[in-house]
Amino acid sequence: MASRSGHRCGRVPEALVNRGVAQMLAGRPRDAVTDLTASLKLSPSNLERVYFNRAMAREDSGDLPGAYLDYRKASQLSPSWDRPKQELKRFTVVQKSPIS
Repeated sequence: MASRSGHRCGRVPEALVNRGVAQMLAGRPRDAVTDLTASLKLSPSNLERVYFNRAMAREDSGDLPGAYLDYRKASQLSPSWDRPKQELKRFTVVQKSPIS
């Protein structure tokens, strides 16, 4: 068993990412969002992919503003990756007037 400072702990973020993707594929987008959000707090590798996956899960769970922000973050983290840009094209951002 590895200690808290052992190399096995570095696998925790990726394990959460993998579980989040599995949750998404199983039709449980809210659980996927929970796992992917938890993984982001632990600095996983390939941050752009984690944000992209969380965007898809957020979209599937009905959180369109959150999905948009995550697709945008994925695009910012990996400007040469076209997939987030393609997803962002589906969104229309509308400025709302303040309520007062």
